[in-house]
Order: sequence, then structure tokens, then C-alpha cells
Amino acid sequence: MTNWGLSRPVRKYDVDRSDLQEGSPLLSLVVPISDKMMTATCYGCLIVCDFLFKHRLKLGDFYRVLLALPIALDLKTMVSTIYPTLPLDKDQIRLLSLQPGGPADVIKISLHGTHFDVDDPPVYEALSYVWGSVGNLSEIRVESRVDNEKSFEAALFVTQNLFFALKHLQHPTDTRVLWIDAICINQIDKEELSEQVARMADIYRLAARVVIWLGPGNSESDIAMNFITDLGSKMEVDYITQTIKPLTVKIEDQGLDVNRLLPHRDEHITALEEFCSRDWFERLWVVQEVRLANSHAIVVCGSKHCTWKHLRDVLWCIAHKRTTRPLSISRRGKLLEFVDLFNSSFVFTLDGLVSRTRNFKCADPRDRIYAILGICYDQCNVKPNYTLSIMEVYQDAVRQFIRTQHRSDVIRGCELRSDRLSGPTWVPDWSKPKLRPLLRNLHATGEIPAMATFCEGNILRLAGVKCAVTSAITPLSFSGTTNELILAEVSKLLPSDVLIANYKTGCTLLEAFCCTLACSDFTEFHPPRPCELRLEPTLDAMRAYLRISSSEEPFNADQLQLSGFTDRVFAEGKERCLISTDEGYIGLAPPFAQCGDIICVFLGCVSPILLRPVGNGNFQVVGECFVYGLSDSVAILGNLPKEFQAVFAYSEKRKGYRWAYRNSVDGSTSEEDPRLQLLGISSGPHGKEGSCLTNVAQLESSGVEILYFDLI
Repeated sequence: MTNWGLSRPVRKYDVDRSDLQEGSPLLSLVVPISDKMMTATCYGCLIVCDFLFKHRLKLGDFYRVLLALPIALDLKTMVSTIYPTLPLDKDQIRLLSLQPGGPADVIKISLHGTHFDVDDPPVYEALSYVWGSVGNLSEIRVESRVDNEKSFEAALFVTQNLFFALKHLQHPTDTRVLWIDAICINQIDKEELSEQVARMADIYRLAARVVIWLGPGNSESDIAMNFITDLGSKMEVDYITQTIKPLTVKIEDQGLDVNRLLPHRDEHITALEEFCSRDWFERLWVVQEVRLANSHAIVVCGSKHCTWKHLRDVLWCIAHKRTTRPLSISRRGKLLEFVDLFNSSFVFTLDGLVSRTRNFKCADPRDRIYAILGICYDQCNVKPNYTLSIMEVYQDAVRQFIRTQHRSDVIRGCELRSDRLSGPTWVPDWSKPKLRPLLRNLHATGEIPAMATFCEGNILRLAGVKCAVTSAITPLSFSGTTNELILAEVSKLLPSDVLIANYKTGCTLLEAFCCTLACSDFTEFHPPRPCELRLEPTLDAMRAYLRISSSEEPFNADQLQLSGFTDRVFAEGKERCLISTDEGYIGLAPPFAQCGDIICVFLGCVSPILLRPVGNGNFQVVGECFVYGLSDSVAILGNLPKEFQAVFAYSEKRKGYRWAYRNSVDGSTSEEDPRLQLLGISSGPHGKEGSCLTNVAQLESSGVEILYFDLI
């Protein structure tokens, strides 16, 4: 077998920059090649050690660099031998057959292309896993088949996590047919990669079973897996009503009431916390892989396994029910964020889903979009294309979303921060974690569609209403997470007349401040939830707190039952500031808000948006904001009739929660906004998203002053 001796002094090689990610250490590459770093043999025995691990690169990036080296012809021959070219104009995928073997046997696989018909798919299992470190690779043997005939056998080096997965999945007597992305996709062929990534949603959706590999086991993971299997078999979660249904009599009393202690021992919670810290729970691609999986999906950790349904339900219970050793706010928040992504009653649009997954990890920033396309309500005509730069991918996603959905919600993800990618401020930089999650359950323009025009010079022109100008900015900072410390910070924000004055909408000033600081996240307005936070009891408790704290009498803040409220204040206020306006509004805004910024409500956008004038009639997008009094489409359609209330209700027709209007007189609920009829505006037929076809002309004829804003 020919060996390529690669021990050379440091040399600088020219690399096609379009092949690499922006910011990659491989740009302006100086490669220190040595025997320690890499040994390559004919047919692709590839061991990559220091360089990839040090720079956290994907194997595909490194392969593309190797193709630029003098060994390119030999390496290209190797790649084309292991990966016979798939005709990209046909529905074909590559499958892996894992040959039977014992614990001490070498892992052997075969690769073969097969026709992939969504109406009659082949039988295979799809693996959901984490690639893992490329600093310590393990060898498997691979044979390639062309026209069902063996063409060659060679060594292939895979990450240790994948090696352990294959070893655990290897059957002693039977061949196992699998689809595994790292092996079944030629990662260095960008055309094939783009084509196959576009099919991944169908690949996981149509798999006979999705196997979730969490890694080798240990004593803690064994405790966690046993607990998951035990508790998961005794109850199930109704994700529509957000309640627990007992499956056995023994846990009925504890199972139905989320305020009762969960039947567990402290070691279970400790084990679960360590269990959930595994890398799989932070990987972006798993969201699509598992949300699309059928009911046969299983979770494997070492020698233990459980159903995915049991794991999901138990994590939901841990996040919602009381335990003897409470989870930290951050851990509980992460669990809620994770479990909600797999709630089938939640319908995600592209902008909402990319925001919810912003803290998940992926090696290629372009995958912030590509990894979730298969589970969006509508893919918005976005096609994976790894030849585009990161900003080009993001800008294309924004354009396609606005054009196909007739919504402008996607700009809610924008943040005017100094470290953002270079490009228009109306394009979110999804490559970085958002300082704050998107505000939830807002309804600033109802179902009115966007009026948008893409102009020359990368200008986005949006129609909307100018609502207010910021006049005061107060940064929010919390010295701790206890009730007492958070309430002390809240009291500093309240004006002296908060108990006697009214807000501009007619409600009390105290109500306006409480709703602002908690972003109106009270159960009166939103779907049922286990830990209800009600407005009136919160206002009563705050009045009691303000009276007691001003009297200088000793008191225990925990006795005021404000923990739910302070939790919301801490969650919503972190990395935000309190703003007030010349017009009398108060709200929460990004930390980089400035006096003189303009608050606008754009047609087709559920949140008010903060803009910064930059001259020549142009504006930069600062970010989304919460402004009390601008919810429920008030800025565009005016106040709701007194007998109506906007609520977030479950729609059986659309299989998800939507905004609706509850009539307090007859108790009925309708998705039609009663103000449209009062204004003489015809809602027209409902489109794919249920958006009424109200146009700007109808609004203007009803007295609504619509302006156009050029965003750069």
C-alpha cells in the first residue's frame, strides 16, 4: 500500500477562499505539516490530529484544504473511489450496511446508492448523534458497491463517538442498514452536500426508526436512564393542555398536580442534570432529526435504552414540577426551551425557530438556516447552497421569508451590536447567540400582511406606523436572583406615584409597570400552563410589598408569593433596558437603545421595532421591543371593543396556538378580528398562513397613517 510521506517544512498554500467559512483559521493558511499531524495512505486512510482539534474545524473543511495541496490528484481519486458520484438530478441517497460482529471484531461497513422515493422509501434506521472531537480518530473498514458488486475495501477513520455508536449498534448476527450523515454524504462535494442536506428532513421523517445515540454510558447515565424508563411508563404529558396524565393509580395524586412533589430521589435529579449536559442536547441538527422521527424513535446511552417519548415527557415533568432539590433558573430554562421544540402543538415559522435554536451548536453558521428548514411551517423556498457566504445565506432567507409569507417578523432577530456580520441591519446575524430570546406571544399588527419592497443598494422598504420616540433609557441590572434582590431592583424603577397614577391606556401605572417588566406573560392572556402567573394576585402582592417596604418594618419577601413574577422579571429584563417615550409609553428594549430612537409597528410584524435615523431618510434596525399599550394591533386598528379580549388559544383547525378574540358576553372565541368589520375593512379569504388580505389602501381609507421606512 502506497504511503504518502508528508513530513515537510512549513509552507504556505493557496486555498480557494470560497471553500471555507468566514473567520476560519484556514484563510491565509500556513499549514505546519508533520508526521505527527497527518498520515495519509492510498484509498484514504486519513488520520487528522492536532490541526483540526486546535482550530475546531469540520472534517469537510479540512478535506477541502487537502485538495488544494500537491496530493490533490491522489486525494480526489480516493474520494471518488469511496464515494461513487450520486446523480444529483435524481432522488438517490447513500446507505450504510453495518456488518455483524462481536465486541472484539473490526467494524465493517458497505456503502451503496439507492433510489429514494418518498412514497416508497427503503428500509433503514437514521442515526441522530454528535460528530465529536476529530482529535482522536478510530478506524473502521469500508467497502464500496457499484451495481451491487464490491469495488474495493479500504480503511476509513471516524470520530470516536461515531465509532462507539457503530460498535453498540452492531448486531452479532444480522446486517443493520443505517443512514449516517458523516459517512453517507460526501462532505467535500459541496454540490452533493447541498443536495443531500435538502433531503435530510425526508430521510429522518421516513426512516423506519431514528436511533438517538448519546454516547458511552456511566453510573450516572445508568441511574438517569432507569429513572426515565420507570417514570415515563407511569405517566404521559398532554402538550396541548400542558397537563400530566397518570397511567398508573399510584402516581395519580402526584401526577396531576404540578405543585406536588415529583416521586423521585435527589440522586435522580443529579443524574438527570449530568445526563442533559451531554453534547447531543446542544446540537442544532438534532431538533429536526428528532421532531420528524416517528413514534418508534429510541434513545441509546451505553448499554441502556429508552423510548424518545419517555425521555421527552420526563424532561417536561422535571422542568415543571416541584422537586426536593430545585433546578437552577438557567437549567430549568434550558430544559423548557429544549422540550418546547418538540411540542407538536407549536407551529414554528422560520424566524421563530431560528431564534429558539440560536443557542444550539453547529459547526457551519449557514446551518442556522439549513438545519431547521424541514420543520418550519413553510420552507420559504430556501434551498441549501454551501457555495454562498454566511451573510448571503441569511439575506436570502430573509428575502424569501418576506416574499413567501408576506410577513416581516423575521427582522425581530436583528440586533445592532458592534460584533455583527457586515451587511444590512435588517438581516439578523444568526451566527451569534442572541443577547435575548425573541419576545413571545405579541400581536402588534394582527393578521395584517407586510407591505415590503426590496430596493437597490440593499434597502428594505417596509410600511408601518410611527408610534413613539424614546426619551429615557434605564439599564436593568440584578445583583442576584432572590425575590428580595429582584424586588429591590424593581422598586428603584417605579415612580413615586405608581400606586395612585394611571397609565396612558387608562389602566393603573402599577399594572403598566408589572406587565412591562414581565412582558405581559400572565395566564389571563396566554394558553394554559402548569405554573400559572396571574395578573390580579400579582398586583395585590406588589401593592402589599410597596406598602411594607416603605414602612421599614421587617418582612419576608418570599411570603408575598411573588416568586413567579420575579422569575419572569429576571428572565425578561436580563440584557434589556427600560425605556420611556415622549408620548408616555414605557417598555423594554435592547441594551444598545438610545434616546431619539423611533418605535415603529410594521405591517406583518408581531413586535414593535426600534429604529435609528441615520440621515437621508434611512434607518438602522436596533432590535425588537416590548411597549405596553402597543399590543393587540392597537397602533394600527385601535382599541378592541370592551367586550373582546385578545387571547392565545389552541386552534384545532391549524393544530397549534394562534391569536384569537374572546367575546366576554357570549363566551365565543373567533380568529376574526372584530375591529376589521368596525373599520369597514373586509378581511377577505384566508391564505396559507391565515393572514387576511387587508391592504394598505384599505387601512389608509380607514384613517390609519401608513408611512414607509427605508432600512439599510
